[in-house]
Amino acid sequence: MKVKLFAATALAFAALVLLFLPSWWIADRLFVERRDGGVQRGHVVLVWSDHAEARLVDFATPPRPGPNDPFTFVVAAGREAWVERQLNAQPTSADASWRLRVRRAGHDRQVLQLDWFGDGIQGLVYEATPTEVRPIRARLTGPLFPLLVLELDLFAVFALACVVAAIVFARQARRERALDRDVIAKA
Repeated sequence: MKVKLFAATALAFAALVLLFLPSWWIADRLFVERRDGGVQRGHVVLVWSDHAEARLVDFATPPRPGPNDPFTFVVAAGREAWVERQLNAQPTSADASWRLRVRRAGHDRQVLQLDWFGDGIQGLVYEATPTEVRPIRARLTGPLFPLLVLELDLFAVFALACVVAAIVFARQARRERALDRDVIAKA
């Protein structure tokens, strides 16, 4: 009996760990991203040859690179980690960190996801070319987001446990019915 209890506990813990990332992904897609298209302001990455920074931009009048200010909005291939280190070296108003994801969308075109992790997630997904940015969607959640992920994770483990229990009980009931038929047939 103790072995079965230990095995069930170990399986439940393993399911909790293995289902954590899918739970985070689902919660991120359902509750963090806002696809309203009406993004007015957001932080974007500006990259110079010697440094990079995140700057709050009003999309009605976004900054444009010029001869006196030769920055770009595009992160060069292989420099994503360097740019992220530059962003995290910037002073912030709270104990927070930046996370940058870059996806190539063609020649000199990228889709960037810049998230600020502090007491929640605040971020922006935007399309960038060397000279302009276009917001796609905003990302926003509060400090209780990890509890939402935990709830989804526990629900998934509970649902998995219910399915496994239903299969085990169905097999056990089938086996008992077969034994009952054998007993009746022998009698």
